[in-house]
Order: sequence, then C-alpha cells, then structure tokens
Amino acid sequence: MWSRVLVVVLITALTSVVLVTGAGNISTFDLLGLIAASTAIWLLVLWGVAAPARARGLDALTAAAIGTATGIALLAGLNFFVEGTIAPVEFVVIAGGFFLLASALEGVTSIRLRSRDRIIFLLGRSDPVEFEQLQNGGSNGHYHYVGVLSDRPGLTETAGMRRLGGSGDLLEVVRTERPDVLVVADQRRRTAIVNRLLDGGETSASVIDWPDFYERVFHRVAGVMSSSWFTSVLDIRRAKYSAGRKRAFDVVVACTALLIFLPLILLICLALRISGGPVLYRQTRSGEGGKPFQMVKFRTMVPDAETTTAVYASASDPRVTRVGRILRRTRWDELPQFWNVLRGEMSVVGPRPERPEHVSLLEREVPFWNRRLLFKPGITGWAQIHLGYTDNVSGAASKLSYDLYYLKHRSLSFDVLILIATLRLLFTGRGAR
Repeated sequence: MWSRVLVVVLITALTSVVLVTGAGNISTFDLLGLIAASTAIWLLVLWGVAAPARARGLDALTAAAIGTATGIALLAGLNFFVEGTIAPVEFVVIAGGFFLLASALEGVTSIRLRSRDRIIFLLGRSDPVEFEQLQNGGSNGHYHYVGVLSDRPGLTETAGMRRLGGSGDLLEVVRTERPDVLVVADQRRRTAIVNRLLDGGETSASVIDWPDFYERVFHRVAGVMSSSWFTSVLDIRRAKYSAGRKRAFDVVVACTALLIFLPLILLICLALRISGGPVLYRQTRSGEGGKPFQMVKFRTMVPDAETTTAVYASASDPRVTRVGRILRRTRWDELPQFWNVLRGEMSVVGPRPERPEHVSLLEREVPFWNRRLLFKPGITGWAQIHLGYTDNVSGAASKLSYDLYYLKHRSLSFDVLILIATLRLLFTGRGAR
C-alpha cells in the first residue's frame, strides 16, 4: 500500500512542479485540473502499459520507454483539448522525469506495486525438465515461491525451494501457507487434486498445470511433446488477431519505416556501389505455408560468397565485407525487407524465415518445427529479441519455444511491444551476426 502511495506522490510532485513553473495565464482551478489529469495519465500508463510490458519479460528500460511513449501520446491529446497549455519543453521534462522514475522502479514491478502471488508446486516422482530454471529467476518479482509438495524420498529442497511435505499433506499445507496458486507438474493428477481441495472445502487457491505456469514466467513454451498443445492456439476464448488488422499494421509500419530511413537507404546504396558488386542480395526463404519467396537484403558478403551448399554465417565470417559488417551489426542490411512486407510475403513481426535447404533438417530434428510456417515470417519477432542469431539445431529448438509462444499470444499490442523492443536492440547490436 505504501509503495503505491509513494509512486502517486512522486508522479504528482513531478507534474505539479513542471506545470506550475511553466504555467502562463491560467486560473488556479484550471491548473489544478490539468495537474490532476496529467497525473492520472501517467498513473494509467504506469499500471496499464509499462507494468504489463514488464510482465511480458521485457527489460525495465524498454518497459519504461513504452510507458513514456504512450503517456506522451495521451498527454498530447489532452494538450490539444486544453488549447496548448503545456509547452513543448514541459513535455520533454515531464516525459524525461517519468522515464527515469519508471526505470528506477525496475519496470514498475519490483517494489510490489501489486502483491506477489504465493506459489506452491506439486511435483511427481521427478521434476519437470525445465524446473531448475526457476532458480535463475524468471518471475520478474511477480511470484513468491513458497515451496514444493513431493513424495520423492529424501528430498529436502529442489530448485532452491524447501519441501513442505508430501501429496498427503496437501490440505494441511494449503490451510497453513495460504497459497494463491498451486502448480501441478503432472497434468494427469490435476483432476484428483482439484477434487481433494473441493472435498476439503478449499477454494482460495487456483490450480494450474506446469506448462501454463512456465509460459507465464519465461514467456516461452515448455517442451511441446504432443500435438494436443496446439488446441490452445485455436481456443474459442483466445482474443482474435484478424488478418486484416495484422496487414494494416504491417503496411503502416513498412511505409513509415521506408520514409524515415530513405536517406539512410540511399547512403547505404551509395556505399555498396562504391565498394563494388551488386547493392541488393536476394535469397530464397520459406514463407507462410512453406511457400518459397525471394527475400531481399543489402549485400553484406563478397559476390558469389556461396557457390555450393547453404552455410550459416559464423561470428567472424571472412566472407563479410567491411561495409557488410557494419550493416549486420546495426541490422540495417534488413531494411529492404520492408519491400517484402509491402508485397505481402513477410510481416513486420513473426518468426524469421528459414532457407528451404535447412527446413528439411529442422523438421526432422525439432518436433513441430513446421508449425512456425502457420503464419508469415517477420523482420523481427519474439524469438529474435530474446535469442538473436542461431546457427544450430539446439538454437532452432530454443527459438521455436518463443515462436510458439507468439503464435499462441499474438495480438496488435504484442506486435507493438516487440517492435519497440527491437528498436532498442538496434542501438546495442546484441544478437547480430
């Protein structure tokens, strides 16, 4: 409670100081109303935009940037209706102050702006394969791991969590520890556990399967071992992201990007022409439904760099030119792909398109890899901002876990989050090759 009050006080003080200092001929009543409205806007983006972005696994600075951009847009709308009362310099100061505040709060989740759910895990004879990953912390402060219930002999703790008892102690532990969520590792036991809770009159704790909880914590899917998982993708209760809205988003972003980056594109064309060889490089990739298309990029390697079989680029590939190395590090070599987006062959956000030569191998080695072909490939994606470039089967399997998460949770707001997170990567060069 006190943490929330502190945040409200800080934001109110920030907007008050800036607006009072820069206020011109405006009545006290109107000024107080403007301060109240501005404060409400920043609180709205704090809890309604920045916090959910952080909950998606985005880092604190990206979450704060998303909240700041949203707040500026709403504040600009308010300023329009009150006839330009807020000066441009005040916009900058308020936005900068909010960004620093939201960043200091580590994505507005670490100081318990919302209470953390108490979690108890019900394990079987063995832990789920990914269970030890909880020790590395993937909850972003959203959960408090109370402990585990396990019938494994001799177990005192696992993944850093203490053993609370065995499966026979379920009701007693629930009444003592008062968990918010029970995570069931073995999905076959879920019905029996729910019946025991109901028979004992306990309805305070929610029950969730391990794969669903893993998705919430790590924002990727746990190992998909059967085709039944894909029923969640077609669940009637899932929010629909229509092809029309997706296409509209792609066209708007592609046109805007090509206009903004037009001077840069012309400079890159000039640099590549001076260095000798063609400016553009076309490569066959597998698109939606496995249909091949010609993906276009700025050339980054020497002409005829690949004369026989398809080869992944290495970290210090000798085939990459000096100009090409800069383009790859900054990802500017992918700017021409916005033309593929306008042609309808790619989307702005989606799984990276793979070469047909590699598709057959990945389909054999990675279960359900071909499910990535259910939707259009993208210039950027949920897997790209987490893992970047991969050149082996293990890396492809890891990226698939993020691509399937995107397939299940895709939405317009999710695409916007991924796009903004990608813009941050452009300044760091992380994951490029």
